[in-house]
Amino acid sequence: MLINEIDLKILKPKINNAALEAIYWWNRTEGYYHSYFYNYDKKIHKTKCESIFINNIFEVFLREYSIRRNFASGKHNPKILLDNLIQLDFFKEIKKSNIQIIDIVSEKLKLVPTKNVEGKIVSLTNNNKTTSLLSKIAFLINPSTYFLNDTLVTDSVNQLTKGVKFEKTEEFDHYLKFYKKVNYIENYFSENNLFEKPFNVLENFKETEAYSYFGSNKKAFKQRIVDKYLWLNKINEERVKNGEVEVDNINLNLLYKSI
Repeated sequence: MLINEIDLKILKPKINNAALEAIYWWNRTEGYYHSYFYNYDKKIHKTKCESIFINNIFEVFLREYSIRRNFASGKHNPKILLDNLIQLDFFKEIKKSNIQIIDIVSEKLKLVPTKNVEGKIVSLTNNNKTTSLLSKIAFLINPSTYFLNDTLVTDSVNQLTKGVKFEKTEEFDHYLKFYKKVNYIENYFSENNLFEKPFNVLENFKETEAYSYFGSNKKAFKQRIVDKYLWLNKINEERVKNGEVEVDNINLNLLYKSI
């Protein structure tokens, strides 16, 4: 079913649920990661604390987001990846909200040689696209511009925008194509005032990091709601098929009040 064919009465509670999911994850890890990733190029890269960032933050992030497999094995390669992102002005362009930089850097990283854990010379990215990895880093640097690109969200957005015509892009512009589709859904939500209730919901979390950040970065909250709606759309579809209960965050505020 296309996004504009879903009854708004059905859509509204799902979007509110996605808003609660966004609040939970910003409080749990994303706000923490954002503070470090945003400052990496200016305050951490090539400083005495860089190794701590790589070992205790970046490597944990790679495992938590299941994206370590996106580039060559070997303990040295996370630093090589970050060094190349600096050289390619990735952090700088992400802060400028350059959408195309993800596809550009993804292609350039294929050409970077490195040694894998076996000592063989290989492509840093095993000659694969790294748009999923780069989109997650981009989101943590600039949450007001970037959507997270992964298989579940891509499947969901393709299903909800099937048949919609978008402006043609270059063949290698994988992320740009994805971005246009997700942006279409965000615009649909805005046109139907579907973000109004989530901002009211946010008011119930005034003592949290999510309220502090999203309250002053409204575009970031809207984008994260769309991200989480698309992700939950696919997750809950699979849960229903398996006879499981859908993800429901209605009592999230009660959970926070319990501690």
